[in-house]
Amino acid sequence: MSELLPAQQSLSRPEAVTAEIGILFVDLDGSLIASNMLVESFLKAIRHDPKVLFKAPLWLAEGRIAFKSHVSEYPLPDVTAVPFHEEVVTVLKELKHDGCRLVLATASHRRVAEAIAAETGLFDDVLATDETRNLKGRNKLDAIQQYCREHGFDKFAYLGDSWADVPIWERAAKALVVAPSRRLRNRLSKTGRPLETVVERRRNWKAYFKALRPHQWMKNILVFLPLVLAHDLADAWKWLYALIAFVAFSACASAVYLVNDLVDLEADRRHPTKRKRPFASGRIPVEFGLVAPPILVAVGLGLSALTADARFSVMLLFYLVCSALYCLWLKRIALIDVFLLSGLYMMRVQAGGWATAVLVSPWLLIFSLFFFLSLAFAKRFVELDRHELSADMHDTGRGYRKIDVTSLASMGLASGYIAVLVLALYINDQIGLSHSADASRALYGRPKILCMLCPILLFWVSRLWMLARRNELHDDPVVFALKDHMSQLLGALSAATVLLAWLLN
Repeated sequence: MSELLPAQQSLSRPEAVTAEIGILFVDLDGSLIASNMLVESFLKAIRHDPKVLFKAPLWLAEGRIAFKSHVSEYPLPDVTAVPFHEEVVTVLKELKHDGCRLVLATASHRRVAEAIAAETGLFDDVLATDETRNLKGRNKLDAIQQYCREHGFDKFAYLGDSWADVPIWERAAKALVVAPSRRLRNRLSKTGRPLETVVERRRNWKAYFKALRPHQWMKNILVFLPLVLAHDLADAWKWLYALIAFVAFSACASAVYLVNDLVDLEADRRHPTKRKRPFASGRIPVEFGLVAPPILVAVGLGLSALTADARFSVMLLFYLVCSALYCLWLKRIALIDVFLLSGLYMMRVQAGGWATAVLVSPWLLIFSLFFFLSLAFAKRFVELDRHELSADMHDTGRGYRKIDVTSLASMGLASGYIAVLVLALYINDQIGLSHSADASRALYGRPKILCMLCPILLFWVSRLWMLARRNELHDDPVVFALKDHMSQLLGALSAATVLLAWLLN
């Protein structure tokens, strides 16, 4: 959905609707709220019971009414956190004050509609889908006309946002439209009915792009690591394979992030910073999160077939499976979640080796395990330390309790220091190689220079955790590292150290 702005033509005289018409029927999805309650209810059902994913095709085969009824049997979404269109709410309050009868008329299930109506306290009545009728399009029009006859209204006004509402607007005495497209506005202007735009539409592609989390693509630079550390820098084809691997991983990662944001929708809306995410804030429709992931996965897997080794495609598919399990289930299990997050980073490293036909050193994989485990612990530590809960974090989808903060910090700092130890052992191995009879196997001309990496990494890990304990660390340590000037300086110094150790003979 486009970013919503105040209307250029607001209802400056709502009494015109009140005096001449007296009743206004209000659509829910996309009109009163900047979301879709059926999709949100379905997502909540999946989170409550992942088996719903397998039941859904059978429900759909029974028809729309049956599908909505089955979904409504599960716990409802938190209606207190749903993003409302504030401009619409303001208009409805004015009309309510002037005595206009307000009726919520929606294709969503009655349980959901009544919960929304109770939350707003604005509506005199509710018309919604039940076990006998799907209240959409002409069915909604029939229900509205029947309601008007039963309550003595000879005309009505209608507020909606979609093409499905056109038959209703054609019979309404006044059409109120929320964020209409140019085509819809032109179509309604031909009806000859009084037309009023409550909320103007402005396309906001930045919100869609932000939902893909492009800043997280930096994690996929790890696929270049085996090629760089093997010092095989002159092979253009390998660089091309690495680039393809980077794009493939980025596409699949974005698909996972979209799914994760849908699954975490309610928790994000209660979070002090994550509530600003495109889905949680209602800046883009939740339907985008259902349509885009399959397309992104198809792009990623298609590109993976172009790399040097078919095992890259297998690893990418395994990454997707693990990520899906993480989103739907494993992230709610304490410790399993952080080990899996660390494993996802290791997968990128190994996949980069297969994509470019470069052998990945066991030292690199072991170092990655401990280093990224430390970052995963830091991510959970920050989330837990900032979340204001008295007992636990189960309602945010995590399996930790407030008392676990100290343990997370200890385990995270220990993992980071072990990563430094692994790096030291690797450097010692390179030094030994350079003095052995088979010195040609050594990757560095002056491996002793690499010893400088140990204090650099030791300082960075210590600083990371000190900032985490001070509550000065970003929710995501990777994002912190990309934006932090000290981290950028240390990264440049580390790169210079490796280059110097390689070039000097």
